[in-house]
Amino acid sequence: MEDTLIFVDDGFFGLVKKHFQKTDGKEKRYLQTFRNICKKENLNLKHLFVYTCPPYQSPNPTQKEDFLMSRYQNPLLRKDIKTPKV
Repeated sequence: MEDTLIFVDDGFFGLVKKHFQKTDGKEKRYLQTFRNICKKENLNLKHLFVYTCPPYQSPNPTQKEDFLMSRYQNPLLRKDIKTPKV
């Protein structure tokens, strides 16, 4: 088994998670999901690095790029963050 480091964008993980949840219908977690992928590929997961990257912005942003950036910059608009109940 070859030792492996994985760097994954949080948005990409959402796609991977959705794919694997459709397969077996169970809730997925970061670490276990990538451990399973490594196991299937005969790799030893040494460390998983998860990062959040802003959406791509072209020199002249489109309306969609502006929309995605505004959601990224305002955490209250993002689906993945739950606002605390007071």
